[in-house]
Amino acid sequence: MGSTFTAIFQNQGSDLGLACKKLTEIMLDTSNAQEVWKWAYNKKDTHSPECMSISGQLEFLNVHGFDIELGEHFFIFDIMIGWHTLLEDERLQNRLRKDLSRFGKRFGPAIYLPSDCKVDPLYNMRMERTWEETVNELNQKIGSPQKTLKELLACMEGRGERCGYYVELFSYEVMS
Repeated sequence: MGSTFTAIFQNQGSDLGLACKKLTEIMLDTSNAQEVWKWAYNKKDTHSPECMSISGQLEFLNVHGFDIELGEHFFIFDIMIGWHTLLEDERLQNRLRKDLSRFGKRFGPAIYLPSDCKVDPLYNMRMERTWEETVNELNQKIGSPQKTLKELLACMEGRGERCGYYVELFSYEVMS
């Protein structure tokens, strides 16, 4: 994490194949005239951005600065945007939240992890921990979720030890 923004989504169906299909449909959505990621996908290309990792997770890599690791119980979205930059720049924050709402429509709420998070979701994914186990670990190690991103930022700036994290519920009426 650190210099990147990290969000985790639950793979509610616990079916890697179905989740992969949903992710691919979201990223290849051509009905969106304002396509943000311009996802390049070519199954015949050996340098395809879709790669299977050794431990069984599916990894999507993108030249535009974001990565997705998909596991049985959840997936991790990382993008090369600094955590504090995101919290302080409301315009950037709104753009990313709108973009991530595309995943939210299919996978539900997202957890935004602070850059100093003491829980490694990638490790949890590789150890095949469940969504519930990961959320419980977050609550124990970094605290409960904050009500707003502004509250999370204020706690972090106040050098709070257990500031928690933020759960994005994606209000579709506002985001659309």
